[in-house]
Amino acid sequence: MRRKLAAGVVLSLASTARADMAALVGHGPASIAEAQARVARGDDGAAARENPGGVALGARDRASAGVTVLTSALTVDGARAAIQDPWAIVAAGDATIPLEGALRDRVRVGLGLHAGRAAARVLLPHETEGAQPYFANRTQRLSVVPALSVRPVSWLGVGAAIDALAGVTGAVDASVGRSGTPEPRVDARAPAVVRPILGAQARPTRALSLGLVYRGQFAVPLDVTTRADVAGVPLEAQTHARHALFDPRELVAAAALRRGALELELDVGHHAFSRYEGPGLLVSATLPGVDARTPPSGATYRDTWSVALGASAILGANTLRMGLGLETSMMGPRQSATRLTDGAKTRVGAGLGRDVLGLRVELGASVTAVGARTVTRELGPGAQAGGMLVATSLTVGTPR
Repeated sequence: MRRKLAAGVVLSLASTARADMAALVGHGPASIAEAQARVARGDDGAAARENPGGVALGARDRASAGVTVLTSALTVDGARAAIQDPWAIVAAGDATIPLEGALRDRVRVGLGLHAGRAAARVLLPHETEGAQPYFANRTQRLSVVPALSVRPVSWLGVGAAIDALAGVTGAVDASVGRSGTPEPRVDARAPAVVRPILGAQARPTRALSLGLVYRGQFAVPLDVTTRADVAGVPLEAQTHARHALFDPRELVAAAALRRGALELELDVGHHAFSRYEGPGLLVSATLPGVDARTPPSGATYRDTWSVALGASAILGANTLRMGLGLETSMMGPRQSATRLTDGAKTRVGAGLGRDVLGLRVELGASVTAVGARTVTRELGPGAQAGGMLVATSLTVGTPR
């Protein structure tokens, strides 16, 4: 029974929680094409997440909408690892608040949105199943990020944004993994979670831009209570996942140079994955006279460092974009019991923007390659991961 309770489970929550691909690949075509190296230059609605300080330095009101699609060629032990909710509607907008006097043209707002399915999918694998936790549960929630940004002086913008998910409570339609069957009654509760985003962007000269952004940790705890009768004996099981949906705390510093029509930006980031408690479940089951509990998985995670180089060039009516990014692995080479694994990641992106019929059309794509790596463990065989993730995004909006 204990093994069945600890089996992998897919939960479909009746809620409005949907996809958030921005944390994984970037918000929209420009960010995806430039490997998310936009902290020192972004000043539109997408900057609400990338760096809300940049919104204050935008020159006019803009809006765009489109779609982002992920294609997975990720593998674990040679088998294809799918991405849950691989598409999302993406939208962004920014505008100046019409104030007068000393605040004229100094206060602006921005909004970034990712929305996919009308239901959230939380993937909770069995600890003995191989998986890549860096990509698990990163694309399955609604992301609405409003930002307020102020320009105290002409060359400096500071701003704040929130990334929030409303709480969910109610019955769950559950299906368990290969080792079990559906339970007759399952109730779930996920409280509201708010992630702060704080940023500043400075343009001390026409050629130089600097950016700094802090993004708080986003972790959705999930409590699931199961009640059933087993051979006439009442059974109650409490299942808890502290980090069912997780994005790490991040700090990114950036610098950009402009020379004519060419812009180059370098971003360096720290991502606190060491605080992650993993995608698995902690289960406690109560039978008459018996109290069974699963031990912690023993998975060990570590902080990662990333570096990204983004470039854009205006060539007539076209804007060409390119990006290159590197990030270290979030897991050590040895685990105690789990078969979770992760390798170093390399990202290459490219994109094109053009004004067409009075509208701005942006297309961007990136390929994230995961270095092949085998994680050994103290008990049983290890897991080998690798493969690629392809992101493609197309938006249409107001002209440049």
